[in-house]
Amino acid sequence: ALSPTEFALLHALMRYQDRVLTRRELEARALPHSDGPALDVHMSNLRRKIGDGYIRTVRGVGYVMER
Repeated sequence: ALSPTEFALLHALMRYQDRVLTRRELEARALPHSDGPALDVHMSNLRRKIGDGYIRTVRGVGYVMER
């Protein structure tokens, strides 16, 4: 089971699959009232729940879900 925030992150990553989403874009879509470190925590939890190999970190830019 995913939290509403984790689901919003997964939805954004799947909707724009194969496109790097910046941290700012993901925060705007899933964490509009939160600070930067919260994104890292939610991404870590999401990765743990869906498994490794789906979401790649693009260092200094953001995240991408690859096919």
